[in-house]
Order: sequence, then C-alpha cells, then structure tokens
Amino acid sequence: MAKKKEHWIKRLAIWIGTTIITPVIVSLIVDFFKGIPKLSTIWAILKWCANVVCSFLNLEIKVWWLLVSIILIFIVLYLILRIITAFESEYPNYTEEVFRGLKWTWRWQKNYKNEWMVVGIKPHCPDCNTPMIEINDWGPRFACIRCDFKSGLEQYEDSRNIEFLVYDRADKMEAENKKN
Repeated sequence: MAKKKEHWIKRLAIWIGTTIITPVIVSLIVDFFKGIPKLSTIWAILKWCANVVCSFLNLEIKVWWLLVSIILIFIVLYLILRIITAFESEYPNYTEEVFRGLKWTWRWQKNYKNEWMVVGIKPHCPDCNTPMIEINDWGPRFACIRCDFKSGLEQYEDSRNIEFLVYDRADKMEAENKKN
C-alpha cells in the first residue's frame, strides 16, 4: 500500500512540475531575455484565453443548431455502442455442460491476443455437485472427495478433449446467433 502511495505522490510531483512550474520558469527566462516585466508572457496567455472564452460565449448560436448537435452526438454514441456490443461474443455466458453424464464447468478469460479461452475446466460430482479430482486406480476416472462418488471408466474424458468440445460448441452457438 505504501508503494502505491509513493508512486502516486511521484506522479503528482511530475505532473505539477511539467504543467505548472515549467511554464513559469520558461516565462521568467523569456521575459528576462526580452527585457520585459517578469511573468508578462503568462499574463498575456491568460488574457488571450479569457478573450477566446468570451468570444465563444458571444457567438450567436441558434437553439435548433444546438439541439440538432446534441441529438447527433447521442445518435453517434448509440451507434458506436451498438457496433461494439455486436462484436462481443456470447462465450462468457456458456460456462457449463454435461458430457458423458458428468457436469463440467469452466470460465472464459481473454488471452494476450484479446481472444476468449477456456480456463479452470473441471468435472462435478452428479450427487453433491462438488468438483472432482482425477484418479488412476483401475484406469483413469474421477472421484468426489466429499461423498466418495467414483465415475465409471465410460464417464472419463480428458479435460483437453472436453475443452475442444467446449470450443466447438461455442463456435456453433455463435454461428447460430449470427444467422438470427
């Protein structure tokens, strides 16, 4: 926590130095070499900014121009949001399915390429819904630590295969949604 506070204090000091102190120092140097009163350059810039604001406020703007501009801004923002949400995938909503009689769950996470990937894939016990572990006593199976349920060999499936099926199903769901 202390490091974060120090980091923000340093950033604040840099911001103050670059946006407030540097222009004052530059103004003092320029005014010194020009032989004019100190800080007169800053005073001239402040007067110019005030003139720009006053000129803008004195423009004769018709009310309907303002209303049309506001409506157009809202329409453009609405269209941008629609386009962005249209490209978002339905993947994050698809987080569980039954394969070979066992419920499997997973999460979706974006990778460094900003693509959705399956993480945390695991089978759940059909009796108590607890995540199961993989055992290999008489062949690969799953076992529940809570209620001692053990899956049969016919229910076993490697998590990589389930991951492949999840991607396949998600792609098919997305293709079907695009048709509609």
